Amino acid sequence: MKHLIVTRCNFKDDERFNKYFSAMKKYYIPSINSQTDKNFKIALIVNPLHYQIIRDSIDKNIEILMFGDVKNDYREYVIKNNITIQTRHDCDDYMSPNYIKKIHDLYENNILKYDTFILNFHPYKHDSTTGKDYYHSRDYSKVCSMFSTLIQKNASVGVFDQVHDL
Repeated sequence: MKHLIVTRCNFKDDERFNKYFSAMKKYYIPSINSQTDKNFKIALIVNPLHYQIIRDSIDKNIEILMFGDVKNDYREYVIKNNITIQTRHDCDDYMSPNYIKKIHDLYENNILKYDTFILNFHPYKHDSTTGKDYYHSRDYSKVCSMFSTLIQKNASVGVFDQVHDL
């Protein structure tokens, strides 16, 4: 089993990057570092100018692969290396400490039943200005959520080949 958490953080200018990096330091990076199951690599879609600041903030034992885009070099890598599990995760989002473990458990429970399947998680949203959490109202029975995982016995597509919204 090969698992990539693919995260887009590709900003052309420092001002926009710094805005998102502030949220990354608060949510994404502590989430990645605190995963109870560390059997994954990060596929970071990033401007090379911003790579090192992110790399320095993430646990040194977690491997990070750098890509320029999701449509070409990332997709090619996933197919060539037969990446079994691809998890989308935005750079400003939180994941519970057992998120990767849950994905791996669902993989184990379903890989003998299906050659290809998607795990579709329905997120809670957190309003950082009010401190309140709420259940996201979008109907994820019709589209994949922004927290989806593509599992393929034989990788033939990238998780970003299809948009997750209508």
